[in-house]
Formats: sequence, structure tokens, C-alpha cells
Amino acid sequence: MLRRAIQCALRRNLQRIQYGHRFYSEFEAGDILTNRFRVTVLGATGQVGQPLSLMLKQSPLIHELALYDVEGTLGVAADISQVDTGCKVCSFTGPDELDGALRGSRIVLITASGTRTECGVSEEENFLENAKIVQELSVAIHKSCPMLEKDGLCYIVLKMAGNADAVLLNNLAGALPIATLVSMPHPYLRPCVTSQALIGVITSPINSMVPIVVETFKKQGDCTPGKVFGVTAIDVVRANTFVAETLGLDPECVFVPVVGGHSGATTIPILSQAKPCNELTQEQIERLTAAIQDADGDVIRAKRGRGIPTLSVAFAATRFAISLARGINGQPSVVECAYVASEVVQEVNYFSSPILIGPDGVMEYLGLPKMSEYENCLLSSAIPILQDDIKRGLYFVHGEPPPIMTSTNTVLREHKPRVFN
Repeated sequence: MLRRAIQCALRRNLQRIQYGHRFYSEFEAGDILTNRFRVTVLGATGQVGQPLSLMLKQSPLIHELALYDVEGTLGVAADISQVDTGCKVCSFTGPDELDGALRGSRIVLITASGTRTECGVSEEENFLENAKIVQELSVAIHKSCPMLEKDGLCYIVLKMAGNADAVLLNNLAGALPIATLVSMPHPYLRPCVTSQALIGVITSPINSMVPIVVETFKKQGDCTPGKVFGVTAIDVVRANTFVAETLGLDPECVFVPVVGGHSGATTIPILSQAKPCNELTQEQIERLTAAIQDADGDVIRAKRGRGIPTLSVAFAATRFAISLARGINGQPSVVECAYVASEVVQEVNYFSSPILIGPDGVMEYLGLPKMSEYENCLLSSAIPILQDDIKRGLYFVHGEPPPIMTSTNTVLREHKPRVFN
């Protein structure tokens, strides 16, 4: 299944080159345009939010772009609205207008963040500020993007006393609207309201922010973690670019799956499975792996510590958002690598790997690509770091003290490798 999906994606790239299609403002061969969607960008005036919004404005799959931030949104929206594409741009500023920014959106992209890391704040301060922002936005998304009701029906979850398993009662709740269920006083009844929106999390650190969003939704009664995506597409974009440069290929024809997480040693490019060819020596693989894992650092050093990667991140996030729109439209073989709630690797509950995207989010987990011994060793070393990052997000939501953090730039060589496939 994974091989077939990758082949379809590569064919679309070749068709785009053959017919000279612009990536965002023209239809790709095979696009299905049954619906056009409203997309919300939270943090639209930020360094990623602005170029992200500009590129989304060019997509024919988006009919309305809702831009939200705590300040400065009106100017950004006025600027982008002058681009000559059919997408309407709306501006929303401050908490009082957040509901309006979210209502009716099928895709919500969270780029909002607090103090920038280049301003000299510590990693912990940056995490706490971003975590608070992401949690507040998650509550707002749950309230403003409720489940699309089918024929006025919805479902509830019954939690029996002493029974940890949730039982779905279709017959009991089938005729009750959401408003009625919310007001019911019965101690064992609570509404299971799912989000109609697919949520892309771009705010860093993604390894912790995605668990924060999912756990916040669970506390609000939302039981659909498959609609929350950590946008790790930048890792794939970088891997494709670096491999193409090394092998002398067109980057648009290259696909390198990237698994694990989205920080330093947790970012694991599976270079042994690079398509259309993987004629890389072990020395090249190790050099490329290090370059992909430290790509953020390369940009920061090039900017002399005065900035972080923004334009390439916005490009990759745009491409991922368009994939979400294609998935919602029911286009087949929409495959991306993303950091999601997952059981692909038994040691962690969140993991980045190839997934098939459908109308309701994750349609299928495509599993781990076949990996070399070197890649298995990298993944084995990344697991403890991922576990710490995930716990960090869970502890933030549930009010427990955080664990001692393992540096994301340190490979735990004492951790015994295991074979994952």
C-alpha cells in the first residue's frame, strides 16, 4: 500500500513538470474539486504565518482564508487580499473574534507562538509560553468547530462506574442533538463531540504540542485524535532537497520518508528507501542524516542568530495543508508523513510516519518503511527522547511535574537498539 501511494505521488510530480503547472495556483493532474474549503491560520501575523497565508491564498481548493492573531491581522489580510486569486481573505483580531475565525473552517493551522527563541529566552520558557497558547487555542477549536451532524444525529459515550472502557451507544443517543446531551445531568453520560476541522500543529516543539492538543480535546469530550497532525513536512522537504542535490536529481521527483519526531535526533530520514533511487553510500547517508537533523541550525547560523527557519517551514506547511484539503475531498492516495497519535511503534503513543489522509483525517497508518541497520539504530536511540517529549506535553495538560528532559540534540548510544521491521 505504501509503495503504491508513493508511486502515485511521484507520478503527480512528473505530470506537474510535464504540463508546467504552478504548484499552488493551478490544478494538479488528478485533483478532485468537489468542494472548496474555509481554512483558518492561527498566528497569521507571525514569521511563519504570513508566508503561509500568502501561499494558501493561491490554492484553488480554498475559497476563504480566515487569518487570526492577537494584533496586526488587519494589515496582513489587506495585503494578502490584493493577490489576484479567487480565495477570499478575512481578518480576525483578539480573543473576542477567535470564534468567528474558527466557525465553519475545515482546516485549522496553529502557527501561533510566544516569545521567539532568537530573543534569548530559555527552551523551557519558550515551551511553557507556546504550550499555554496552544492549549487555549485547542479549547477554542473544540468549541467553535463542533462535529458536523448527520441528519441531526450524534452519539454519546457512556462511562460505567468502575469500567474504564467507553461504550458507544448508537441506539440510545441516535436521536438526541448535541445541545440536549450537553445539558443532561446524568452522572454517567457525557457528549462525545468531535471536531469537524482537521488541525495542523506547526508551533514548536511539535513532539510535545500535538499531545497537548489531543489531551486538551479529550478533556473537552472530543475523542478523535486522528484529526490532529503535527506538521513535519519540512523534514521531508529538506530530505528530498538534500538527496536530490547529492544525486543530481530534480527535487520534485524525489521522495524520502521521514519518521520519528520533529527535533534533532528524533528526526529520522529513511534514506535507504529514497525514491526514485537510493544509490547512496553509507558515508553519504550519515552525512545527509546529520544535515537533515541540523537543518534548523544551519539557517539560524546563516541568519547570524537573528532568525529561525520560516519561509521553508511555511512552504512545507502549505503543501501539507493542501494535502489535507485533497484528503477531505476524497482524492485517493494522499500520503504524507506527519506526527500523529499512533501505535506504529509500541513504545510511544505519538509518532511520525507515512499516513493515508482521508475526509476524516488519518484514514490508514502505512507503517514503518523498511529500514537499514543504521536507521534502526537511530530510531532506537530516538525513542527515549520522544517518550520524554510526549510526557512533557501530557504533564502540562494534566498538571503533573515534568520529567527530567533529555536533550533533543543527544543520541543515546547506550540505549540498546532493537529491530523495528
